[in-house]
Order: sequence, then C-alpha cells, then structure tokens
Amino acid sequence: MTVSYAGAVDVVRRMLAKPVTRDHLRHHSFVFPDHRLLYVETPKAACTSMKVALLVLTGATIEDLGFGSPPRLFPEAIVHDRRAYPARSLADLLDDELVETLIAPGWMRFSLVRDPFTRTFSAWESKILLGDAGMLDRFQPLGSGDRFDEDDLDIRATFCGFVEDLAERRDSYFDDLHFRPQVRILGVGAVPYTDIAQLGQLERFLPKLESHLDRQLVIPRLNEGLGIPWQRNYNARAIRQVAELYAEDITQFGFVIPTEFDGPGTRLDLVARNLLNQARMRVRQTAAGLDLPTLP
Repeated sequence: MTVSYAGAVDVVRRMLAKPVTRDHLRHHSFVFPDHRLLYVETPKAACTSMKVALLVLTGATIEDLGFGSPPRLFPEAIVHDRRAYPARSLADLLDDELVETLIAPGWMRFSLVRDPFTRTFSAWESKILLGDAGMLDRFQPLGSGDRFDEDDLDIRATFCGFVEDLAERRDSYFDDLHFRPQVRILGVGAVPYTDIAQLGQLERFLPKLESHLDRQLVIPRLNEGLGIPWQRNYNARAIRQVAELYAEDITQFGFVIPTEFDGPGTRLDLVARNLLNQARMRVRQTAAGLDLPTLP
C-alpha cells in the first residue's frame, strides 16, 4: 500500500511533470505544513465533510471563503473550489517543501477510501439518478435509465441497469473521478501514505488524526444521499460486475464482497417520483443558467 520514502519524491515529481496528473494533484491534495498533514481526497468518500473539518487548520471559516458566483447548491460546497480553499496542494510546493511533505518524519499523510459497492451506488444516486448540474447528461440523458414496475420507479432495476452500462462503458465512466477506482485516484505506490482509512471505520481513525493534530475535529455530515438502502438494490449480477470493476480496490484496501440481499428492492411511488422529478427540474434549471463546478 505504500511506496518507499526514498523513491516517493522522484515518483511524484514525474507525476507533476505531466499535465493530467499535475492537474489532479493540484485539485485533490491539501497540504497543512504547520500541522505536518497531507490529505488527498477521494470523491464520494466524505471529501466534502473532511475538507470542511480541516478548514479550521487554516484559520478560515466557510464564511471567509465567500459563497462564490454563481451560487452553489449548499454553502459548504465552496470547499470544492480549489481557488478559494486556503491550503496549498502538492503541485504548488517548492522542491524543498515537496521533499519535506513527502518524506520528513512526523507527518501524517492520509486519505479515506470507501467500500466500492456503497461508493458506486452513491455516485449513481447523485450523478445519474438525481443529476448533477456540473455534469448533466454526461453519461446518459437524465431520467433515460429509469425503469418502472407499473406506476412505481423500480430503484433496483434502474440501478442494476446502470451497472450494466458502467460495465460496458467502463473507460468512459472511469475518466470521471466519481467512478474511477480509488487505487488510481490516490496514487497508491507513489504517495507514501501513513494512513489510508476506510470510511466505515472513520470513528476509529478520527482519534488518531486528532492525536496527531493535538485538537478535536468536527466532521459535519454533508452532501449525503437520499437514504435509499444500497444493499437491497443490488442483484447478484450487479454484485459480480462491481466486484470485477473494482477488484483493485477490493484487494488493495481489504473490502468484502457482499452477498445478495434476499428481498424486494426499493420502489418510489407517485408522490416520491414527483419529488424526484422536481429535484431533476431544478438541476436542469441550474445547469441551464449557471456554470457550476462538479461536486465530489
């Protein structure tokens, strides 16, 4: 899971020399030198909450960052604007600072990873089912994948249909960080992480982070989903497909492949469907009138 300290600087330097990986490190790494802390975010793994929590290390507040123009879906989303967030990235460091950040003792270099089965469902829910104004219709027209059981929207059939599309067009989906395997996002084998914690074990990891910082952190619950239970909306085929698509993550981070849920999936009745359609209409109106950044 880790790379030797001796080779880390050269590997990251090579990443910084390439426009694509340099841009990635600029947007998704956060260096807090006064606290000897490096955080590399994983989209759909509590990155909004973590960046808000770590903002206190800079001495700034959400209000200090401003709400930006155009406005965002919720105030805390400003933390995804890398121009506004007051922590430098690996791409911004001078050479001696890069060496310090990557190999000096006493640093915590961490990221969070999420079970691929919950992460895939969450990414589908926010980017495909509800739609994201920053990437509207990128993979399929909003609502085109809906599948119905009489008058109800069949969430299980709709999600499993998406997984089929994900498997067929994986390269297209993997171009987007919300669907890309986490091993490839984090640069495992390049950045010498001291800690890669599973999101489901955040409560166990948080005391270690707070001990390193010598202060308590408040991790807000932000950018959460609709509360649809993911377990009952996988069928056996979708489980096999996601296990194959994200085999790297399962092996690298020790995730467990779930068994098939024995029972009916979720269905949205007419009232719930109307609420969903209203939410989608607002997303379309936002996309038509505003140039919003994509939210992790």
